[in-house]
This record gives sequence, structure tokens and C-alpha cells, in this order.
Amino acid sequence: ASVYEFVPADQDLSPDSATLLPHELEAGRDYHVVFSHVGGLYRYAVGDVVRVVDTSGGVPRLEYAGRGGRSDAAG
Repeated sequence: ASVYEFVPADQDLSPDSATLLPHELEAGRDYHVVFSHVGGLYRYAVGDVVRVVDTSGGVPRLEYAGRGGRSDAAG
């Protein structure tokens, strides 16, 4: 089982960031993706930013909008 949560892209990510569930997203806004999985990942900030194109029945349709924050190829 897995859970996707989202943080508005104009907010900084932190371990205690308030998150939104998919049905709470607004069309036209950008969000950071936060992922949890029963296999061991808990509130992992993926680093991707997605844009909500539209919604249908409370289900958002997303498109990739880029990477959030800074990228460090050296790790």
C-alpha cells in the first residue's frame, strides 16, 4: 500500500510540513510530491513538482512541472 501527499510548491518542505490529500488539490496549482509506502518509505519528498491540470469527481489530473528546490548531482 502507498499514500501520496502534496505540499503547495510555494511552501518550503520540512519534516512537519502540512500536507494535502489528492481530493484537496486545486486545479492550476503546483505541488511537491510526498510519498509513503508500507515497505519502509515514510513521507519521502520525491523532489518532483506536479501541476494539477483539472479534476474529475475529486480525482486530480496531474502533469510533471519540474524539480523542486535544489539539485545536487554530487549527493
